[in-house]
Amino acid sequence: PTVDNAPDAAFCPTFATMILRVRTPRWDGVPFILKAGKALEGRRDEIRVQFKDAPGAKFMFPGQHCPRNELVVRLQPEEAVYM
Repeated sequence: PTVDNAPDAAFCPTFATMILRVRTPRWDGVPFILKAGKALEGRRDEIRVQFKDAPGAKFMFPGQHCPRNELVVRLQPEEAVYM
């Protein structure tokens, strides 16, 4: 790539995911998943916390898929907090 075609390359969708693990007793087994992208369909900045599956959900609701609970803090474009 040269400087001449750099503006065209700036609109190429790019996405990356990274999984980090903290080696302390408190955070053992808790993955921190970072995702970032550019030139995607929408612009948003948010923090998502996914909780573990409910331990008795598959016995309470046999044959049904129970979605994982998630806490979302949206920073952009409209600030919000929801589960």
